[in-house]
Amino acid sequence: MRFRNDESGQMLVLTAVCMTVLMGFLALAVDVGTLFRAKRAVQIAADAGAIAGALQEQYGGTPSPACGGGVSAIRCAAQNAVVANGIPASDLISVNTNPSDGYHKGTGYVEAVLSVPNPTFFFSAFKGTKTSFNVTARAVAGMTPSTACIYVLDPTDADALTVDGNVTAPRCGIQVNSNSGDAACNEGATITAPFVHIVGGQNAGGGCQTTTSTQVVTGVAPSGDPLNNLNGVNPATYCSPLNTLNITGGGPPTVNNGTRIPASTVNIAGVMVTISCFSNLNITLSRVTLGGGGGNQVFVFLNGLQLLGNVRINGTMEVAGGVLNGAGGNLTVAAPANAGDLFNGIAVFQPSTDATPCNARNPRPCLILALTGGTTGLIYAPGSTVSIQGNGGVGGIVAYQVDVTGPLTLSGNYNIANPGTSPLNKVELVE
Repeated sequence: MRFRNDESGQMLVLTAVCMTVLMGFLALAVDVGTLFRAKRAVQIAADAGAIAGALQEQYGGTPSPACGGGVSAIRCAAQNAVVANGIPASDLISVNTNPSDGYHKGTGYVEAVLSVPNPTFFFSAFKGTKTSFNVTARAVAGMTPSTACIYVLDPTDADALTVDGNVTAPRCGIQVNSNSGDAACNEGATITAPFVHIVGGQNAGGGCQTTTSTQVVTGVAPSGDPLNNLNGVNPATYCSPLNTLNITGGGPPTVNNGTRIPASTVNIAGVMVTISCFSNLNITLSRVTLGGGGGNQVFVFLNGLQLLGNVRINGTMEVAGGVLNGAGGNLTVAAPANAGDLFNGIAVFQPSTDATPCNARNPRPCLILALTGGTTGLIYAPGSTVSIQGNGGVGGIVAYQVDVTGPLTLSGNYNIANPGTSPLNKVELVE
């Protein structure tokens, strides 16, 4: 009876049992934590592999280092990215260019799947044999369309976006980067777009009104220039007497369908480009069609130009110097539309190196355009004011400032309709 009633030593037994359970949970926590850490590392490698594969699919080229052994260029690019993130190439179990699962299926996307064995410590000790768990990760990347098709890059000024004519862009929005409280001025126009995002605010005085026809969000984060890596044709390098038109004699310099346009084909960054340069000051394009309709044609205007009547450009118009005054004509541009074209998707380009003042009131360079609905591609003028006058249609605008005095139509989202052509689109991780 005395032995059965003796309770001494019970705490020691309970402590031993609790310590065993505690150590078991600690061991489990260590092993699970190790697996979670491995999962994070494997997911990072899968993300990198998917993005590298999608970039390879979109832009091509030769992966470095080369993989050999019949490995496709897309898988090789993905494999290199996986290895660079610390995962052996043998653990990349599949690279699929047409995913069959998930939210992003079919062409235009690349899927990378990894499976990496990860050893355990305490579980192996408990089981008595070396035990590993496979940690898997999946990622999908591809070309995704930009949700905006008008970017106003001016970071500080009032009225960076001025709208007097109606803007119809039912499938893509407008981004205004100015942090001014009066960044955007609507002078009574209707804006039909999914959104207008403004870093600063709306100007509601001096003839400006608050936009009520669409969703306006103020105080948003600024967006970078989506085309800031685009360089123009350097006239000093690529314009020569062989491909430069210089009209001499009396009267204003005028180009029409009877004018012989010199041209030369050169290699720029591995791309063959046909270039024609125009050197006259404020040369006039009068009821003329330039270009034969093929891609990679660039028309470089060194000292500005004016338009008269219906003018069509098959290729890209680069205003390297001077001002484009198109108020007297109707411009139609068929931009290059192949992924390999030097100015893929660019209709009109005025580089930031052009510093010619627009006029006495506007010290900035400018593009004054009366566009037709047949214009495809984008207007890119990162240091200039783009002024749309008369009825106009275009694929998109990226400019320092935008002034719409006549109706502007972007009937569809150029970025969605032309996933391989719109330079606003970019490869992103989507899953």
